[in-house]
Amino acid sequence: MIKSLTSLRFFFAFFVFVSHCRFLQHESIYNQYLSEGHVGVSFFFMLSGFILSKTYKDKFLNNSISLKKFYILRFARIYPLYLFTLLLSIPGNIEFSKTSILQLVLNACMLQSYIPFSNWYFSFNLPS
Repeated sequence: MIKSLTSLRFFFAFFVFVSHCRFLQHESIYNQYLSEGHVGVSFFFMLSGFILSKTYKDKFLNNSISLKKFYILRFARIYPLYLFTLLLSIPGNIEFSKTSILQLVLNACMLQSYIPFSNWYFSFNLPS
């Protein structure tokens, strides 16, 4: 069952990709079918949560994995890519001041979204 759900990721990823294609935005097909591509992002979140809960349910019930180990595995899967994309975004931020250094540190610690100002939580790697 998981494999059939996972195969849907291609279609939703393609849907999100096409919704970002600017050259299609003036066509009627885009307006009718593809303008709601952001729905694919919600699908990814729901599918990921379902797969994680299905995968780890038995492991938690059998005590074959601890909560600490689960968080370590999640962190090891997410943080390297997050850090890589953060490092790629640094050249785009030409002005380096005390503020931008603090923003970089907050971004590296994944804490930038806790500062309630858009120039802080949208600093460096915007999607993060």
